[in-house]
Amino acid sequence: MNRLPFQRRGIFSSGSSDAAIIVGNNVHEELVEAIIQNIETEIEITLGDKTIHLAAIRDPEHWSEDWEAIGVEDPYEFLVGLVEAR
Repeated sequence: MNRLPFQRRGIFSSGSSDAAIIVGNNVHEELVEAIIQNIETEIEITLGDKTIHLAAIRDPEHWSEDWEAIGVEDPYEFLVGLVEAR
């Protein structure tokens, strides 16, 4: 078993809202995903000495500029380097 420690901090802004773009027939699933995507940009995760929002961890390619801004060129390699053997 391996372990990857992290710290979580919410940075919720008041009055934030968004809309779900529904393109298929699964309204519930698409609504839930839209809500999660909206929230995950406001949750900061500290991994080692780097802090980044949850959305960047879920989709590193989409948020590559955010990773680069904190000095991480390869998020996958960075995360693997944090895993602690148990």
